[in-house]
Amino acid sequence: QLVSRPPTKLSVPATLASPSTATVVKASEKLNPPPETYPPELNVPARKAGQFYLKYLYHAGKAYVDFYKGGIGNLRATARLAKSLREKAEAHPDRQSIFTRAEWQIVKRSRADKLRLPVFGLILLVLGEWTPLIAIYITPVIPEACRIPAQVKRTLRKAEEKRNSRRRWVVMNMEKLFARDREVSETQMNEQMRTWTDTSKPLTGTGSGLQLQEIIPRSVPVDHVAKLHLYPLFLLSSKLDAYSRIWDLVNIMPPKAVLQWGLRRRLEYLNKDDSMITRDGGHHALSAKEVARACAERGLGSHVLDRSEADMRRDLA
Repeated sequence: QLVSRPPTKLSVPATLASPSTATVVKASEKLNPPPETYPPELNVPARKAGQFYLKYLYHAGKAYVDFYKGGIGNLRATARLAKSLREKAEAHPDRQSIFTRAEWQIVKRSRADKLRLPVFGLILLVLGEWTPLIAIYITPVIPEACRIPAQVKRTLRKAEEKRNSRRRWVVMNMEKLFARDREVSETQMNEQMRTWTDTSKPLTGTGSGLQLQEIIPRSVPVDHVAKLHLYPLFLLSSKLDAYSRIWDLVNIMPPKAVLQWGLRRRLEYLNKDDSMITRDGGHHALSAKEVARACAERGLGSHVLDRSEADMRRDLA
């Protein structure tokens, strides 16, 4: 009887199990939103030999429609989850600590996508299979769960181009920024740049000869934003995309108060996200998608495009 009995699956006591694996899994659930918050997989059929091009476009369009339907399904699932989380928070006395990092991100992303859904739904209803032809040009009104991979990559590339363009503008208009801060001496400006700049990279000049620097966002406390002079304020605002693109289109320098308001809000978000990542398991437990997103949000766009996951994790750390 002992020989014929099927082998018994032994349960390993919790004290003998590997703590690192269980800890990483638990941290991953707390840090990373569920798959429904991301776009579904896009499967576009390959063009067959001798297939009429318009016919191929039609079948490819159907694949995109299936993708968009799956994305809308993900949006609805995320919206239901976000609603239940908000209800849980309303019933809890301490709303700040009730959410994990994953739950907090679900609520924030769902709120933004709900505003985009009506316009996108109308476009999908009118254009149907031909929606992908214009979707890539109207990314701001497309919910995140309905963005195709090429669209995501194009958005990251344009964001990096905009960031670099803004930085070049800041450097070219350095004298104008100094003139608007008339009470600031060259020595004071250089000292502040050294305070808010990565000290591992030596400054290549002083005063008006100071070259463009990479400013570390987390090195600037939120309550110190009001103390920043215009030059470092513009650099950091450009790095973190803290002001609207409208100012670029009309070619007008944003007022200092606008920059301070936008930068303060951006830093508050990043500081909270940093603290939640640290609390719920650390950056090493973030998924590859969340690592890429975190790098982009922290002004590391050039370190997201065409970079390996290992490189992005090192940059984020």
